[in-house]
Amino acid sequence: MGIKPEYLDKWIAALRSGQFGQGHGLLQDIDGDGYASNAYCCLGVLDTAALGADYEREAMVLDDMETSRTTQSCGLLGSCQDILAHINDKWNYTFGQIADMLDAERESLINLGTFPRDWWEDHKEWVECHGCPVEVALAIRDLEREESANT
Repeated sequence: MGIKPEYLDKWIAALRSGQFGQGHGLLQDIDGDGYASNAYCCLGVLDTAALGADYEREAMVLDDMETSRTTQSCGLLGSCQDILAHINDKWNYTFGQIADMLDAERESLINLGTFPRDWWEDHKEWVECHGCPVEVALAIRDLEREESANT
């Protein structure tokens, strides 16, 4: 089982709402005084809008693709979180583009908690030419194992 449909719906709506500024490298950026700002990674939007996380003075760094316990508990597999962090932080997709991608892969995200195998295959060349890190390559391998176990 993957992400609950109500979480996915709230997340997609929040990404499209314009209420969240887009940040990079943190679930939620902090300002110079150490307070939470209005700049989020797409996974920070999930935490805040769909799951109710509140970081207050504590921003969470996404170094090495670490995400908060809240995001991990929502049903997204690590491979999906890794690629979303890279799409937000390294490949500079807008929140609108990320929302469109999540919406297009809705069924797989709800049923598997990640993108379907054909998504990975369709994007393999593109991912490699954008400097796919080892973590993502390993996540792809793990995804294939998880999918084969579910069939």
